[in-house]
Amino acid sequence: MSSQLQHIADIITKAAGWKDAAPEADGVFRFSLEGGLDFSLLTPENRTAVLLADLGPAPDLASPQGSEDLRRIASLCAASLKKRNSTVALAEGRVELQRSFPMAQYGELDVRLAVRDFLNDVAWWQKQLNGDSVQGSSFTSTSPFSFSFGDWFNG
Repeated sequence: MSSQLQHIADIITKAAGWKDAAPEADGVFRFSLEGGLDFSLLTPENRTAVLLADLGPAPDLASPQGSEDLRRIASLCAASLKKRNSTVALAEGRVELQRSFPMAQYGELDVRLAVRDFLNDVAWWQKQLNGDSVQGSSFTSTSPFSFSFGDWFNG
């Protein structure tokens, strides 16, 4: 386990007012927030931190509805590219949201902002995939998911 990854996890727990976190046996830190906002923090090669959230099962491409759902997800991905740093991926039958950043180049404020933005993205995608889509498919400054630090973290 990377000491840099532990440092990033410590920044998250300190900002949230939680007790210190420890990685699980696989080296992954897992966090759960109210409202079903669960995410993981990991590093594949000890240089890059990855924030990862499971958004649910991938569409069943064998059905017409599944194909339509995948087209909708792709459209939402394209619409969000200019405004978001999180990426949607299909992995092992699941839809995942991920964001990565270089551990050595991110200070405390950078980590807090990255996690805050990632959680906003998770909430937005959960809303989209649950069929409660926000008016329009692009991210706007009037999005109901423009959380502040106080919503997720103290201070």
